[in-house]
Amino acid sequence: ISMTPSITPTQTPTPTVTPSPTQDASIPGAVQGLVVDRDDLALTVNLSWSAPLFNGASDLIYYVIEYKKTTDSSYVIQNNSVSDLNFSIDFSNPDDLSATWMINVRANNSNGDGIRTSATA
Repeated sequence: ISMTPSITPTQTPTPTVTPSPTQDASIPGAVQGLVVDRDDLALTVNLSWSAPLFNGASDLIYYVIEYKKTTDSSYVIQNNSVSDLNFSIDFSNPDDLSATWMINVRANNSNGDGIRTSATA
């Protein structure tokens, strides 16, 4: 007779998402999976992302999109609906084709703007 030890399965508790130790717990975390698709023929930069893993202490209200050419001194700032996880930047003229664009996306709740996710195009 072979004696096999009995193994009792253990349940792993569902993980909870918490902010990093350096993040203010009341503001949203960083948006996830920012994708930047530059379409030079259409003169656009298309952005898409997923909601942050951590909303902060309240529901998300909107997303903040900041963008500029590296040669510009300030960002253009746009707000995007919380239900819209896409945004398009239209080039103002064909000369912008040679530009490098700096892009930031942040979630916002009633406590303020969350952590920036950045990309270049």
